[in-house]
Amino acid sequence: MTRTQLSINGMNVVIIQTEKFKTTDLLVNFRNLLTRESVTKRAILPNILRSGSKNFPSKQAISRELERLYGASFGTSVLKQGRQHILSFRMSLVNDAYLSDNAELLDDAFKLLGDILFKPKLDGNVFDERIVNVEKRLLNEYFESLYDNKIRYAYTKLLEHMYQDEDYKIQSVGLQEDIVGLNPQNLYETYDKMLKEDAVDFFIIGDIDVERVKTLIEKTFPTFTPKEDLPVVDMTDKAISEVNVVEEYQDINQAKLNIGLRTNTRGLDDDYDALRVCNGILGSYPHSLLFKNVREKHSLCYYIASTLDRAKGAMYIYAGIAPTDYQKALDLTLEQIEAIKKGDFTNEMLENTKNAIINDLLSMNDSPTQVLVNDFTSQLYGEIYDVNKRIERINRVTKQDVIGVANKLVLDTIFNLTQKGVSES
Repeated sequence: MTRTQLSINGMNVVIIQTEKFKTTDLLVNFRNLLTRESVTKRAILPNILRSGSKNFPSKQAISRELERLYGASFGTSVLKQGRQHILSFRMSLVNDAYLSDNAELLDDAFKLLGDILFKPKLDGNVFDERIVNVEKRLLNEYFESLYDNKIRYAYTKLLEHMYQDEDYKIQSVGLQEDIVGLNPQNLYETYDKMLKEDAVDFFIIGDIDVERVKTLIEKTFPTFTPKEDLPVVDMTDKAISEVNVVEEYQDINQAKLNIGLRTNTRGLDDDYDALRVCNGILGSYPHSLLFKNVREKHSLCYYIASTLDRAKGAMYIYAGIAPTDYQKALDLTLEQIEAIKKGDFTNEMLENTKNAIINDLLSMNDSPTQVLVNDFTSQLYGEIYDVNKRIERINRVTKQDVIGVANKLVLDTIFNLTQKGVSES
């Protein structure tokens, strides 16, 4: 793969040339600092933009154009990376070099992308009210559905309690209570502000010509004001004098145990790779301690795993358990963390985990979208994505490194979603 990084029209542009894929994939990100005041208005914007544009005034019209482009796909998402709120637009299409009729498919794809992003369907100088009302209803339905998804619900409640005095508790999709206040005027004002104030990144990968892509970008995208680097790492900390234990009761058969820990290691720290290995030993793989000891050996959970929040410096453990097994499952889970702190894991476990992480890194290069996402995420942390350098760093992690980062872990919050009146058996 050959990587070219440029600044075009005030955007950060990355062009990755490779013959590995038969598709051309594009990723456009608008990003700014996440704030309580703007998050919900920003979160709904991608759905409004993909619902209709000047030349393709409905979802159906956009879908028909995508079909005409040999079944191209277009998607949107909103996400949070640390302190940043990111509106993401993705497109994938067959490389026009493989078409027999010499179609200029990439040119047409850029035209559609530009129409969706910069020529939205308007009613005067504001968004179309019908589209806004539909998307408000759908966003509200999404929030309502969270209650029924108990795994996601419990995870969201863990974050709310863990970060109750921090803005970090705000999710990328915003807040349900803000939906009622959204209207065509304030949403268009938010969109206009996004175009004027956001940092904009453009990524493209495929068997493509750099000069052709540069020309298409210059024709399609307006000129943005270049932005200074936005901070991604959230450095807010708190002193933990006692663990925050919260129980919520619902009529459920399977309890959801969620545990939040402060790692005191963030994505810019030198020991972050050791933390990745630590997390892998604890709960990322079938050979991990949580899976082998809590789930398989003692049969105390239906599922269990751990994950990291790189920007915040947090570790989350989530498990599905029988309501009566709460204390036993919690105690045994915490015992696995203490085991790592004491170095009570084998060199074989260490090497198996490092190999598993390396296999994950290598497999990411099999997906064009994943390559683009990895490149983007790396840049947020001031790096150029290089899988070989990442593998080298993982291979350098020692057992003592893992013990060191494990001993920086501090238990913060335990949230248990369970039945009322259940006692230990």
